[in-house]
Amino acid sequence: AKVWGWDRDFAELPGLSRVRSVQVSAPRPSSAPRLVQTKLNREGYAVDRGVFDQWLVGLAARKGARVWTETAVENMDGAREQGIWGARVRANDGHEKIELRARHWVNATGRRPAVTIPGKISRPFFACKTVFKGVRGLAGSVALHFIERGHVGLNPISPNEATLCLCVDGRYIKEAHGNLDQMIREFMSANPNLKHQLRDASRVSDWQTCQAEPDGRTIFYQDQKFFIGDALSMVNPVIGGGIPIAMQSGVMLANVLVDASRTGQSEAEAAAAFERAWKKTFAQKFGFGKAIGRAERSPVVSRLALGALSAAPGLLSGLFKMSRPTP
Repeated sequence: AKVWGWDRDFAELPGLSRVRSVQVSAPRPSSAPRLVQTKLNREGYAVDRGVFDQWLVGLAARKGARVWTETAVENMDGAREQGIWGARVRANDGHEKIELRARHWVNATGRRPAVTIPGKISRPFFACKTVFKGVRGLAGSVALHFIERGHVGLNPISPNEATLCLCVDGRYIKEAHGNLDQMIREFMSANPNLKHQLRDASRVSDWQTCQAEPDGRTIFYQDQKFFIGDALSMVNPVIGGGIPIAMQSGVMLANVLVDASRTGQSEAEAAAAFERAWKKTFAQKFGFGKAIGRAERSPVVSRLALGALSAAPGLLSGLFKMSRPTP
């Protein structure tokens, strides 16, 4: 928030938890497991996603954006006349209708379904999250605990509560017969650090699940439309940072379009400039994410990688710093 000048607004958010470091662990057979903790290259905050989303909408409105909620596009022919898009938006009550006209179309619709490659064996991953109360040892830190074919993250959202997020091979949920709590107990048995932090904790919210198959293609500009956020490309969940990347992509695209308008560049030229700026900032991070994702999806590679990381925990710190996207 400080990078974009929103730190004063951000400080008003309730339930902020300051985050200064990350804890990373891999499964170990030892009864005294090794936990690696490394400082973040930029201090941050953890906050409940629902609270953050409400704040972000309010911030956009305060900055001059017009916000409509619970609405649907009623008419969008896809036609563009004299460089202007037109659409009609209808409120859910079916009465209020709003005519929209815009010079640019920005697609920020979120994650695209992953592309299935014919003849290639797919190992579907899935993600889910919940909130635990009474998690140990997270003061000022977030935690990332690896298991074979996946990882579990803990993110403090209050002094006594933390969001648990995971991204794992879909076979785990089958093996647990759909019982997510049982699945977590199995992960705790596999990773003693995770077991230590959740030993006295209890789940206080429902599970929320989704598919977690990033579509690795990047789409910057297509059919005269710009793309940002997960609609552009989804970073592998093990790296995270999807929301900051989406926000920074929006700022980046806005700056490019303002410059293009001032200098008389065409939209295609602006799209090329946006692609160059995005790749310069994020391409390396996404590359690391893909590499880690491939390692997680292979049982053999995952086992070998976790063994190496357990034997040389300094690798975890270096890997995190190299892959973590920052504004």
